[in-house]
Amino acid sequence: MNRITLLILGVAFSLLLFGCGGTSNPVTSPVDDGVRTVDWHYEGDVVDFGPITETLWFGIGTNPDLTNAIMPGGTATFWSEGTTLYIDVELDTDAYDEYWGYYMEDYWFEDMHAHWTADFDDENDWPVVPMTGGKNKAPKMGKFMFEYLFDTPAEGEMGLTEFTWVIEDGWDPTMWDCEQLAYFVYHLTVAKWIWVDTSYYDDEGNYIEQGEWDTTDYTGFGGDEPDVYAERWWTWFDFEIPCDECVIDLPPNPAGSFVPNTSGSGDHYWKFEFNNVPDGYDLDDGVYYGWCVDTDVFMTPGGTYTAVVYDPLHDTLPDMFKDTNWGAVNFVLNNWQDYVCGPNNPMTWSNAQIAIWKIVCNDFSTNGLGPYDKACGEALANNAVMYHSDFVPAEGEITAILLYGGEAYQSNIFEMVIDCVE
Repeated sequence: MNRITLLILGVAFSLLLFGCGGTSNPVTSPVDDGVRTVDWHYEGDVVDFGPITETLWFGIGTNPDLTNAIMPGGTATFWSEGTTLYIDVELDTDAYDEYWGYYMEDYWFEDMHAHWTADFDDENDWPVVPMTGGKNKAPKMGKFMFEYLFDTPAEGEMGLTEFTWVIEDGWDPTMWDCEQLAYFVYHLTVAKWIWVDTSYYDDEGNYIEQGEWDTTDYTGFGGDEPDVYAERWWTWFDFEIPCDECVIDLPPNPAGSFVPNTSGSGDHYWKFEFNNVPDGYDLDDGVYYGWCVDTDVFMTPGGTYTAVVYDPLHDTLPDMFKDTNWGAVNFVLNNWQDYVCGPNNPMTWSNAQIAIWKIVCNDFSTNGLGPYDKACGEALANNAVMYHSDFVPAEGEITAILLYGGEAYQSNIFEMVIDCVE
């Protein structure tokens, strides 16, 4: 299984969002040991993730004994739509730090940063990102991929406490190889105004009252409540991009029409020509090759039929195909040409069709076949069922798509090639 891991690392100064504008409704994810698995879903060839909501913890000081000075003070929500990455951040203005006596309602966003990286520091147990040196590490200003510096409000006034960044081209799954871990790091700093009293007595004993406004920072980081100080540095998000089990994006039914004809290619039972398929899906108008999975119902070559299609690995199927061993079927589609029947007995497409009938229908027919060896076809079926029932097509391999006819016309399958992310 191919995996992309999203790591959100809370470090000294920024929480990054991409782009600008928009609002969102945060969706809270369950709190566990810090590791979360999030379902990917597909829109064409683009893989989206989220939304995931993380608690933002805030702390001041670097003493490991000050873990009781860390408080929850807001949320950050992450998701993508196509290649656009979104991060929605909101401070909890009701939060109060009993240790320091700070109220979150006094704070506003100061700066945010975020970064993608494929490198991991095993010694420190966090991703390799541009950091300052020394004991109190922080994001290196100007070196993170994404940075947002908020306008400082007027002296004594409040700045923003809610913000959504929209980062165009902030998420591109194609920049990672299959089975490569990808890490995303974010960080946030909030600030508040403080009045610095510089009043003094002059040489004549007169009290001169004066002062100036200054700011003080409060660092935000993501994740579950820290048990020890070090844990406030990072939080893992674990995702799986199933490059070896991709989802074919099929149109809603009915998916246009099709005309069946005998294959003529010498390596399939049917040739289907699809027409009027809705745009924007993996299935297009054109020719697809396939096989018969119904020995009881027939259809006329050259006729026009309504296309009702299902992805057997991911869709809810009609009752008559719910218990079909689709792993064995897909194994046959991808491997029948390499199967050895015996000396001087080459494998034929007719033998492959016999194997498919055996797996799906537990039946045998000679209708439409060329030269065949029944024993060879059934041996292939038995091998597929016994040893390859868990077969899942990987990137570049063939997957069976059900072309359902019900009682009106013959049900069949046709072949599509897995193409996870282009």
